Amino acid sequence: MATNNKNNIPKSAVQVYFGDVYVPEVSNMIYQKYGPSYSTFENLRNRWRAEIRYSLQIEDELILHAKTFIRTMGDDSRYTHPQFLEAFVIRVADYLSAYIMRNPAYVTRKEAKMALKSQLWDNFFYIQNMLAAQARKRLARASRNAAYMAALQRSKQK
Repeated sequence: MATNNKNNIPKSAVQVYFGDVYVPEVSNMIYQKYGPSYSTFENLRNRWRAEIRYSLQIEDELILHAKTFIRTMGDDSRYTHPQFLEAFVIRVADYLSAYIMRNPAYVTRKEAKMALKSQLWDNFFYIQNMLAAQARKRLARASRNAAYMAALQRSKQK
């Protein structure tokens, strides 16, 4: 299991997935389109967030890429679990805010991060629809369980 450098604490599934899959993918996408020809994630890591000039087009592309990435993570329950998804969205928002904070509309990185989280969580139809569907399933399951328990109690009383 991967660990953080601090006190050998194991990394969470979100940290591993974010660091091993999302960060290299988004970095390579940006380097390919907007960086010098020699640039890759392997040799420049995350420097693109400070070195690539800011543009609204790149910001929009980053947000679209994040939404597409989230939608295509898979139907595995690990990736659709609300806690995993929210933690992943918060990491993505924090990561991208280092670039997007250069938008004149934001005074601080925290503002950029909150706006990104809102776009990728609160106002993202895919996630809100998935959360609503999961809530309906939980409610139906609880209703079936209650009906089963009531039937069980009635059968014991006979």
